[in-house]
Amino acid sequence: MENPEQNSDATEELAQSYSKRARVGVNVAVLPADPGLRIRISDYHPNERDQIRRAYLQKGPHQPKDHIFPLKQFGKISRRFNPDWFEEHAGWLEYSVEKDAVFCLYCYLFKPYVGAQGGGDSFVIEGFKNWKKKEKLQKHVGGHYSVHNQARQKCEDLMKQSNFEVVENPEQSSDATEELAQSYSKRARVGVNVVDLPVDPGLRIRISDYHPNARDQIRRAYLQKGPYQPKDHIFPQKQFGKVSRRFNPAWFEEHAGWLEYSIEKEAVFCLYCYLFKPYVGAQGGGDSFIIEGFKNWKKKEKLEKHVGGHNSAHNQARQKCEDLMKQSQNIQTMINKQSDYTTG
Repeated sequence: MENPEQNSDATEELAQSYSKRARVGVNVAVLPADPGLRIRISDYHPNERDQIRRAYLQKGPHQPKDHIFPLKQFGKISRRFNPDWFEEHAGWLEYSVEKDAVFCLYCYLFKPYVGAQGGGDSFVIEGFKNWKKKEKLQKHVGGHYSVHNQARQKCEDLMKQSNFEVVENPEQSSDATEELAQSYSKRARVGVNVVDLPVDPGLRIRISDYHPNARDQIRRAYLQKGPYQPKDHIFPQKQFGKVSRRFNPAWFEEHAGWLEYSIEKEAVFCLYCYLFKPYVGAQGGGDSFIIEGFKNWKKKEKLEKHVGGHNSAHNQARQKCEDLMKQSQNIQTMINKQSDYTTG
């Protein structure tokens, strides 16, 4: 259910759900750092937005200065993003590794949709990547009353407010925990918008953090998309003693069904284990392929070791993934047969 048609009761349940989540607090630790992976501020509940805005402003714009910025062809000339521009526009300019484009932090946090004014939504949604037109960055800033500067002023005003608290790991009382559980239950009945699920495995939250009623829907969505394998990414070198190594994209072919690469963490993960593997300590690499990510490129054999034998944690997770997708196919077949019978 990607875009569930919500009736009035469901809509009210979702609103109440959001209200309870807002009182419990937002876990800002899992907010996507890469601007190309974020959802709109307007997609959060109004009670949560200022908390999320403060969290992003405290972290500052996402500026991966050590990233190897890829070249892009403009006619006969190749150009790339220049990290010196971070210094020229230090407060707001952000770079998305995911989209190879720049964004504006101020406008993401406060700018309403205003069509083509101030560059339209190019610095909020699509991202700007015309590297041969650097002057567009200054044009985006505009004059004193530009949309950008109005958004900047709102950011500054928000940070001047004294009475606020950003809850990164809220210690929830029993009442708050119960409210959150009820919130999850209502969200699960309304449906999960799988379009907004993070694609980069380094930006996902644990499956166990979703309500139990929503987990299989989320699992199916990820399995239908397949493992995240950005094959055209320029994988950075990492030093191992006197030798530099990097992730080899040919490993995607060797482990096609499960191997995922996180641009955010520069590490690999396992899709099967993310979706179904419980925490089992050091077995099968512990949580290195689920939470931290594996990045010891000089030990490629660890990938095969992670897969393990027939009854390994990885292969049990793989079997559960296959069973889940077969179940989905059987349900769809039954629905189709019922439809044929009804219309026949």
